[in-house]
Amino acid sequence: MSRNFLAIVVLCAVPWPVDCELSLAQSESAKSTQNAAQLDQWPQLFRAEISTPGGVIYFGWELTQKLPADLSVNASSQSYRGYWVNGSERIEIPSIVVSGQWPSQSATIRCDIPHYQSEIQATWEPRQQKWLGNFRKRLAGDQKYNELEFHAAPIESFSDLYPVSAAHADPVDISGNWQVAFSSAKSPAVGKFTVAGNRITGTFLTDTGDYRFLSGYWWENEWIFGCFDGAHAFLFRARLQPDGRVAGDFWSGHRWHETWSATSDENAALPDPFQQSHWNPQVKLDDLKFADLMGTPRKLSENEFAGEVRLVQLFGSWCPNCHDAAHFLGELYREQNAGLAADQTRRLSIVGLAFELSGNKAEDVAAVQKYLERHQIQYPILMAGHSDKELATRELGGLDQIKAFPTTLFFDQYGKCRAVYSGFSGTATGAAYERLQQAFRAKIEEIAKSIR
Repeated sequence: MSRNFLAIVVLCAVPWPVDCELSLAQSESAKSTQNAAQLDQWPQLFRAEISTPGGVIYFGWELTQKLPADLSVNASSQSYRGYWVNGSERIEIPSIVVSGQWPSQSATIRCDIPHYQSEIQATWEPRQQKWLGNFRKRLAGDQKYNELEFHAAPIESFSDLYPVSAAHADPVDISGNWQVAFSSAKSPAVGKFTVAGNRITGTFLTDTGDYRFLSGYWWENEWIFGCFDGAHAFLFRARLQPDGRVAGDFWSGHRWHETWSATSDENAALPDPFQQSHWNPQVKLDDLKFADLMGTPRKLSENEFAGEVRLVQLFGSWCPNCHDAAHFLGELYREQNAGLAADQTRRLSIVGLAFELSGNKAEDVAAVQKYLERHQIQYPILMAGHSDKELATRELGGLDQIKAFPTTLFFDQYGKCRAVYSGFSGTATGAAYERLQQAFRAKIEEIAKSIR
């Protein structure tokens, strides 16, 4: 599930409540000397901010340690290990390089997220004790980038992540399950929230995937929450209505905006993911031919892809839910094939079909290789086409629609499609993720038993 960035724009700081701005400014001024001292301690914590048209997304940034210097590359540069933090989630940043005499003098930092073709570049301002720069992400189908303003300032702990004002109304507790309607969506979603004081965590589940680990705070008369995962910058606002519903706004990146509303419903559930897309039985595995990473055409009916049960996953290296799915499928592949001799037929065969952003073969292959490396994937990947869902449906040729990335096709050893599962509920969804794992294992077992 993904909201794609559609254009390029450099945003200035977004206006937000004046008293909030003054509160943070005064706090930062009082702590400037203290912050300078903090920069000699490990780990180093920062309040990171990305500005969107709907306001500021706050998230944690943690630098855990310096890495051994590679003086042969650049004597003035230092590499670090670090994480983006959204609520309980810590996302490792693949590459962090600082150039210059940070923190005593001006310096630059670059955080690369190559598997999402995105990066953060910023300059350290010693007087302000802040990193100031931009988040940049590659757009689909061209050479342009989306850009959003990025700031980061040292803090003592992530309990200081959000602005606080005692003058505002008491927070409204919206903990629990909610049936959600997004204005752009045909199908309902499910919201799951937990409120503790003036903090909120949770996620949205949709029939295409989830919105990952959302966290935020109470301000004036509304909840403001979001996340940054290296690919997406999500911001939500939620206000309790007189009739007990919740209504709000959603922004993704610099351009996407829609409204949403929700009704409290502990039994709220999504449509059956096994019923969202359907396979044409006239299309056989022998009809499906795509190039491997070396450019060699391969048919899915080849013996190399054989197994008692065959999973074909439609994915994109640009898709965070697909990364969640890759982690699970890797575990499933090793679990199902444990103890097999080299000459034995696999219990489970998995093939990934990549639908990528750029349309440039070399760039798309490079993006998929980073995806493989990140998850140490042992099963084969083929290059299937473009990430546009309508185009991808035509390029695949067997489904009535590709509704979500990822989509998982379940085949038996004879090449008959036995099930299609749309979307993926990742670890942020808690019980829904557990149910998904159980459903995959049960379907694999059902197919295997039917052919023995």
